[in-house]
Amino acid sequence: MLYLKYELLNMSSPEKLSSILDLCIDIDRTAIAIYNSLFDYAENEALRGFWGKMVTEGQSRLEYWERLKTLPEFKELPDAFEDPDSVIHELGKRANQIQALQQQWEKDKTVSSAFVIAYRLESYKLHPAMRTLFQYFRPITDGVVPQESKELDETNISTFVDALRKYGKA
Repeated sequence: MLYLKYELLNMSSPEKLSSILDLCIDIDRTAIAIYNSLFDYAENEALRGFWGKMVTEGQSRLEYWERLKTLPEFKELPDAFEDPDSVIHELGKRANQIQALQQQWEKDKTVSSAFVIAYRLESYKLHPAMRTLFQYFRPITDGVVPQESKELDETNISTFVDALRKYGKA
């Protein structure tokens, strides 16, 4: 499914923020599905543990995005972004790229492919809008943010490279 569903021109600020969160939710749901598939494919217990950790981290982020939409203050917040339309467009593009990774995995299920896909997935998830949202919502979530931070995302990317060297045949 391509993300072209947002009619931006007549949307209010809360509607645009809601659309941005919907895209974050879609991105993390797809990421979780990919990591679950990598987990299911892995024969090595260490790899299964590695992919299982990625599933848990993704679920933490997904729960965070979903919780934000239920907060009473959500509909009263001012714009978080100077140009929310471009953020929606950029996140939609990332969502499409992540869906393409899911399709790529279905066509090429190898250990090496798993790590390349995971590396790209984490790179796509490093969108600055998500970092902005973590900071923007910090005051109304009592400082609670997902366990996954920018540093952890970047650590995940390094970990993928190390794990590929250990388990894969690049």
